[in-house]
Amino acid sequence: MAIRSQIKLLGSDTIVYGVGHVLTKLIAFLLIPIYTRYLSMSDVGYYALLETMELLAVSFITSGMQYSLWRLLPKSRTDELQKFVISGFFGTVVVSGILLWILSLFSGDIATFIGLDISRVILVKLTFLNIIFTFGFRYFLYYLQFKRKSIFYITIALFQLIGICGLTIWFIMVKGSGLQGLIIAKTITLGVLFFLVIISLVWETKVLPTISNYLKMAKYGIPFIPMLLVFPILNVSDRFFLTMFVTPDEIGIYSVAYRIGMILQMVLVVPVQRSWLPMMYKMEIDDKENKNIIRDALFYFAVLGGLLLLVISNLGGFILKLASTDAYLAGVKFIPIILFAYYLNGFRVFFLSGAALKDQNKKLGLISMTAMIVNMALNWILIARYGTAGAAWATLFSFLYLTVVIYFLSQKEVAIEWKWPRIWKLALVIIILGIGMNEFMLAFPNAKFLSPFLCFIIYPVSLVGFGIVGPREINGVQQIFSKLKK
Repeated sequence: MAIRSQIKLLGSDTIVYGVGHVLTKLIAFLLIPIYTRYLSMSDVGYYALLETMELLAVSFITSGMQYSLWRLLPKSRTDELQKFVISGFFGTVVVSGILLWILSLFSGDIATFIGLDISRVILVKLTFLNIIFTFGFRYFLYYLQFKRKSIFYITIALFQLIGICGLTIWFIMVKGSGLQGLIIAKTITLGVLFFLVIISLVWETKVLPTISNYLKMAKYGIPFIPMLLVFPILNVSDRFFLTMFVTPDEIGIYSVAYRIGMILQMVLVVPVQRSWLPMMYKMEIDDKENKNIIRDALFYFAVLGGLLLLVISNLGGFILKLASTDAYLAGVKFIPIILFAYYLNGFRVFFLSGAALKDQNKKLGLISMTAMIVNMALNWILIARYGTAGAAWATLFSFLYLTVVIYFLSQKEVAIEWKWPRIWKLALVIIILGIGMNEFMLAFPNAKFLSPFLCFIIYPVSLVGFGIVGPREINGVQQIFSKLKK
């Protein structure tokens, strides 16, 4: 049996839009060698806290607009579609602008809370500005993906990469502006992009925004706010708890290692999610064939994610050493834990399909809220006792909780046969190879660079040998790459 056409489309879209997403997130990794060498450890820690604040705020003010786009636009007439697009953008900018202006009145208190000297309060205000700019940039990327304008999508992402990296090098390495230069570089680049986004959306839609269309989008999207917040909360809330129990230097070490652990999230989980959700919302969930598509999509993610989990785990120390200084190598032990947490997060993307297509937005939101509470409780308990190691384990256990609970909710709404035996066999292969590669590196420390290459050989052979994948899956991968070449 040939691989399903929808799975091929998911694979090709993941690669195309994955490139765009990687370009937007590659900045965080390309800048590591700069700010770990030109900023103090404490400033690296403060930058991590400002980024945390930005990530949380962007997730909140987005107010589920991407879900509204994907759910409402496929069902709308052309004229109505354009009104939804422009209304969702300007409505969110106005509402969030008012909220952030109010928050900016307390910039001094916020700076004091995260440990910044009051003389550097401008960094908090610039971060608020970046929040608005980031929303506009992301909203436009969601729209371009819906319109399937892949070249434009990648071009915009590339502009952001070049702009932020280039200006950061100028401000930090040439001008010596330190942490302030790092923030200003982002503000200038995102500000230019925000201006271009406004021009592009006005030109594309050629209609005026309406309050009624904005309210329709907000009504559908707002229940998703807890689900949108749960990822950044699980991702970064530990930084705030760490400020209570460890030094800024330790936060800096942990944050740099955390970025390495997020490589799997950056190169696979988010690109898959960006490609999967628009496709998913066009499905009729009660159709048996669509259930099989969801099941197969999860399986292919699990296979590819397992390989990346093994390879990045083995390369983690090398990447950390290459990207930073010796002072940050103490964080290498956190990388496998964070990697596995985000591997589990990828399963959540597919497990929520049943509940999402049954429009169980409020239940998904409630589950997300409980996950945030669990995460904060775990952070408080584990960080107080184990420091930065406790933060890493709190992240893993929180994603495990969220994924399992969403699985049971979706199964209750729509029963899908996930073929668990092959997934458990896959898990066994990953565990055995992970332990084996670790023992190999301990026994032959001078040859540890070979372990990632061994994974690329042993892993697929094991999958075929255990009957986890067969000719159908292999042919499907070949067809996806053939389609991309065309």
